[in-house]
Amino acid sequence: MHCILYARSRADDKRKEDAHLRQQLFRLRRFAKRQGWPILAEFIDKGESALNLKRAGYQDLLKFCKAEKEGIKVVVTGPDRLFRSLRDCLEFQEKFWRRPVRLVSLEHERAASEQGLSLSDNDLLITYGYR
Repeated sequence: MHCILYARSRADDKRKEDAHLRQQLFRLRRFAKRQGWPILAEFIDKGESALNLKRAGYQDLLKFCKAEKEGIKVVVTGPDRLFRSLRDCLEFQEKFWRRPVRLVSLEHERAASEQGLSLSDNDLLITYGYR
């Protein structure tokens, strides 16, 4: 299974924003390496709100996923990096329901593993609304 990484940060201080993006990418790369997933691409939105679904990095990610023919994981530190509402999360999942695209959240993976559980793709939808 291959993966793509997505990081987003919005901060008033440019240095904090840059540091936050570097930290997200470090965690995402480390996670992908531990899973043995080759990274096909990285998408970044700097200074953008998750409420804006037209942000460039997010749109590029969607195009990449639509073109992907093999299985792919979209890896984020948390679902709030991609969207801010359960509705937006459900719309993302619906776009790729019949495609081999799955969302992986480090935040949810960690919480599940601490409890000795493993998440299915649909578990993210359930837990997203109850954060």
